[in-house]
Amino acid sequence: MEKVDTEEEIESFTLGAQVRCKRTAWNGVEQAEKAKTTVEAQLRKWREQKQKRREAAAEESAPKGSNLPKTNVATYNKTHTPYQVINIEELQLLHNG
Repeated sequence: MEKVDTEEEIESFTLGAQVRCKRTAWNGVEQAEKAKTTVEAQLRKWREQKQKRREAAAEESAPKGSNLPKTNVATYNKTHTPYQVINIEELQLLHNG
């Protein structure tokens, strides 16, 4: 370190050290933000790959050429079922009574 004599030199040296310290800290913050963005992007990529693998596995496990009808919720709610839906209380009454 260099020798400082006057109060002006001491103040100038101190301010210079503070500025260098702040610049170093700011650079660290910028690097941390870049690293965070990189990690988030990689995590998003892994999650997308995992979702694609799940979808592919689901397609493979589905029966091929199945003649089962696709259920449409709108039409399903309008059609009648071959059985009557009853609640638990009605079931207990039928069982006990």
